[in-house]
Amino acid sequence: MITQVIVGDPWQPQPAGSIGRPSNAYAVHVRDEDSRPLQGPGTGALLVGGIRGLSLFKEYFRDPQATAEAFDAQGLFRTGDRVTVDAAGFIHFADRARDVIKVGGESVSPAEIERVLQELAFIREAAVVGRPEATYGEVPFAFVVLAPDHQGMPGADVAQQAIAHCAAALARFKVPRTVVVVADLPRVNFGKVAKTRLREMAHAQFSEGDTT
Repeated sequence: MITQVIVGDPWQPQPAGSIGRPSNAYAVHVRDEDSRPLQGPGTGALLVGGIRGLSLFKEYFRDPQATAEAFDAQGLFRTGDRVTVDAAGFIHFADRARDVIKVGGESVSPAEIERVLQELAFIREAAVVGRPEATYGEVPFAFVVLAPDHQGMPGADVAQQAIAHCAAALARFKVPRTVVVVADLPRVNFGKVAKTRLREMAHAQFSEGDTT
């Protein structure tokens, strides 16, 4: 169990979307892709140090391998979350490490693409996953749910406008190759989007021979 690792201060305003600052009870570390401490603002992996068995969970039940993989050489817990630290030191949740898409060796945050897609008035919700691709290894694949007032919009028009909007706002390798309209997104506990299921759906298209 990990509690109150990152906390907000009711007497200090914080930026919209921020989840707070590190608690004094924990050692909070943010590391870049080379496992080096993040220098200044940026996005990286969140690791947490505490007292195992007291403020930090001790181990996985009867699974020593999973326990070993969960901690680094310094005993820091790998949360599996990626966070963004702003110039003032406030922390913002970015995404889960396992959801990061590797496009030709470049790390792409699905959350960044999702935010851009949801800027469009006709998109109520978006979820982006990686889809296998022969040249780049993976490419972004987007599932979108239309806003109530745009339910009759043709899927081809949605895809064309969504991709054009992303191309204007994002680096080329971050632009979704495919945008698919769905009635709703699959979910797991607490309403969280089931990206494992979405990856299966995107991978199925690749298995059927579509590598565009």
